Amino acid sequence: MDRKYISNFLRLTLSQGVVVAAKFFLVKVFKRDTWVRFRGYEHPVLIRAGQPDPFVAWEIFVKEEYKTPMTESIRVILDMGANVGYAAVFFAKHYPDAKIICFEPSSDNYKTLLLNTKPYQNIEAVNKGVWSKTTRVDIANPEAESWSYQLVEVAAGGIECVGIDELVQQHACGGRIMAKIDIEGAEEQLFTEAGSWLDEIGCLQIEVHNCWKPVFDTLAKYDYKAHISGENIVLQMQTKLSEVKPQAPDSVAVGSSQAVSSPRPAPAFIPTPARTVSGRKRINTPASDSEHQSAS
Repeated sequence: MDRKYISNFLRLTLSQGVVVAAKFFLVKVFKRDTWVRFRGYEHPVLIRAGQPDPFVAWEIFVKEEYKTPMTESIRVILDMGANVGYAAVFFAKHYPDAKIICFEPSSDNYKTLLLNTKPYQNIEAVNKGVWSKTTRVDIANPEAESWSYQLVEVAAGGIECVGIDELVQQHACGGRIMAKIDIEGAEEQLFTEAGSWLDEIGCLQIEVHNCWKPVFDTLAKYDYKAHISGENIVLQMQTKLSEVKPQAPDSVAVGSSQAVSSPRPAPAFIPTPARTVSGRKRINTPASDSEHQSAS
């Protein structure tokens, strides 16, 4: 057992107590599926052995990477790429008045998702994916870990997907929708091929996979504030830039002494993690990043 694991075990003991830490130990060492009730939660969740479940549970329940300050304004949460439902359970605790709709295309993940979310009346689980349009897709890498399945569009068979525009319009509530997106690269289709679904989004939590430029090219049409939370970019969506009235030269409003900032081009890279940034201000980016170089 390595030193890092021992350090995390001690940290988990301090954060969640001896019982939770011991159950994580059972999953890791003895390869046993275990039900774990995290501190502050009424119901336990199933953590499967031989899966990345302990790591995902750690990020969500211990590090609270999906926590945002917008708890009162959110009425609908669309959990796209729900995996086994840990994020949905987290949302149910922190957004008790919101309706949470989970989309998970993997049948194995979906079975565990149903178990983990069964006690929550405000969570609905759907065994479908989300795409730029209503279509069918298939898992391109079935040999991969269940949390990293990637989807490709197919003419027949495969998995049924709902279109993002249709989905968001069905639940439109005046910008009170939170969209959590972790769909292993398929987010490129949502941002490049779909329509105006972002107009209805109040908060966007997204893990971007190798498609930074198309995502931020689309986001350049909007004003937003963003920060980094673990592997996610959290954006508080504000005014769509096309709805902002044109200003006089030198960024000074006509008839007003107030200066306003002009829209910035879309960043090709992830914002610097230590800073909270505005969607209409320049974002510092790494000087070099071979992974993202081709996107810029």
